[in-house]
Amino acid sequence: MNLRERTAEIMQTETARAALDVLLAHGYDGMTADELAKAVGISRATFFRYFGSKDEVIIAAMLEADDFFERRFREFAADTEDGLWARMRRAFEPTVLAAETNSEKLRARTRLIQSQPMLGARLRRARLPQIERLAAVLEEEGLTDIQAHAMATAAIAVLDYCWSQWARDDEASLRSILDEAFHFMGR
Repeated sequence: MNLRERTAEIMQTETARAALDVLLAHGYDGMTADELAKAVGISRATFFRYFGSKDEVIIAAMLEADDFFERRFREFAADTEDGLWARMRRAFEPTVLAAETNSEKLRARTRLIQSQPMLGARLRRARLPQIERLAAVLEEEGLTDIQAHAMATAAIAVLDYCWSQWARDDEASLRSILDEAFHFMGR
């Protein structure tokens, strides 16, 4: 990725996060895309250059880069004694750290997605590149195509389910929920 592409990606991510904060303050149905663009200080044209809708703003703000989990998984080399599920859980650790440091905002974002069923479906579709990249790494580890895709798909689904459970309870620990789920998967 060249500097221009990287700059555009950063601009899109920062704009999405700012816009999502505005949506959280005013409600999903409380603003049009035009009002949202104005509230974050960009033109309507710039808004629609980056996003096709308010839904795309939310998805862009919630997703990590396509290679985020792949890079984290690669950090835990195959020569460790950890199994694949333990390594996969460790790849999700930055998500846990984010939840621990910014729980109120992240819970609000997750609850917004839960309140709009189509958003959840769009988020799952938007995760496909992450799944593909994780599956490719798992194939490098010796899994077949089917095994690698099944594991990558399951890992991301478990992560999303754990986020959902965590968001429902202000006292819940994402770390504990993920640890329990991944420990079970690795049995």
